[in-house]
Amino acid sequence: MKPGKGSYLLFRRWTTKVKELRQTIASLNNKQMSLRASFRKLKEKTGEMDEKVRFLAAEFGLVQSVQENANLRSRIVQSPDKLQRALEEKKSVREEVKNAERSAMQIVQEKTSILEIYTKVLSYFEENVKALCSNASDPRTGKLF
Repeated sequence: MKPGKGSYLLFRRWTTKVKELRQTIASLNNKQMSLRASFRKLKEKTGEMDEKVRFLAAEFGLVQSVQENANLRSRIVQSPDKLQRALEEKKSVREEVKNAERSAMQIVQEKTSILEIYTKVLSYFEENVKALCSNASDPRTGKLF
């Protein structure tokens, strides 16, 4: 049987569709690489934020030590003026600790939400790329894409 015009047109349609799918796959691969790079950057940023949290925790421990020291000193002091100053100092240190704790919690919450978003986006694109690759690699179905 001699190939006719119809089989040539079918061949052209298939080759055009294959080219389109290859371009789509290349585009999705580029997007996936971009997302992975973004994910790596976020991991680095997460590491930096973890360092900040550790620093704030260390600072918090230091502030607690200062508070404990001030508390012990206030017990020793007999003068009401000195006691009043120690109490005021203690209040200011307590406010600093609360502010540091709020800041640390906010950083952790931001980091967690950003990481969740990028993880969801990455898994979405990976699923789409897998589906597209599985559809593109099955020539036995005979379906046009």
